[in-house]
Amino acid sequence: MQAGLSASTFGYSGRHLRFVAIVATLFVINVWLWGRLALGIASELPGPTGDTLIAVAAATASLLAIVTLWRNPLRPTVTAVATPSLRHSLATHHSGHIVAMHLLDPDRIERTRLSDPCNLSTGSRVAASQTALRHRLTIMLSGLTAEEVFAGESGSHTAGDLAIATRVGADMVGRYGMTGSLVSLATGPRSPSKFIDRVLDDARSRKELEALLRDTKRDSMRMMLENRHLIIAVRDALVRNNTLGPDDIRRVINEADKRRHSDDEVLVDIRAAGERNRPLIRTSEL
Repeated sequence: MQAGLSASTFGYSGRHLRFVAIVATLFVINVWLWGRLALGIASELPGPTGDTLIAVAAATASLLAIVTLWRNPLRPTVTAVATPSLRHSLATHHSGHIVAMHLLDPDRIERTRLSDPCNLSTGSRVAASQTALRHRLTIMLSGLTAEEVFAGESGSHTAGDLAIATRVGADMVGRYGMTGSLVSLATGPRSPSKFIDRVLDDARSRKELEALLRDTKRDSMRMMLENRHLIIAVRDALVRNNTLGPDDIRRVINEADKRRHSDDEVLVDIRAAGERNRPLIRTSEL
């Protein structure tokens, strides 16, 4: 998923270039200040003044702070000012991916931050079975379907998921012969965009790709509906904590499963007065 609080709230142009320029400037200032401090200590001149020490400390602290925020300098600010509805929507989206990954490919679960894009691999050309690729597609589309289950619609931050799913699906259709036709469209130019264009321009291949994505979305929707309790648990934990590690995710999911099992086993006495000989039933039998 290409969605995150930072990516969906602000659009940066040349962000990394500006970031490198800031870091380089702070580094030069630090070298200059530390050089002056070292020369002052080594020489017979009076020791550094309080202003010099403050300047050195401030420059060093600024450099360390901005390097710490390398991946996105504005993440803490964006996370703090994001509206509750945006945080809830993104948490639901993340949770859909996480729950699908837990059910289909649990070894791939990684640390998740509410402000980060989901870490979904785009490499469909790694040796994999048809089942494994279908699972990968299901995981990619589960953010979208989770939003539709809980909100009735999905947001614009699903665009990245669909782009990745289209690339993987195009490989399945036009490169691996996994959807019916054995005609390969992978001949000719090796450019990935050229290959996808060939798949989309071919009427039969485009139809097969569309059917593949729709079938996978249907499977993903069924999975999300059957595991609503897991999505709710992960979503609420992500909104509350902003970050969940793999162990946190497993713990949240296991606790949600235990609560659901416990709820299903509750004995409910629905017998009317005078019918006490009628057996009790469980909520799972209602």
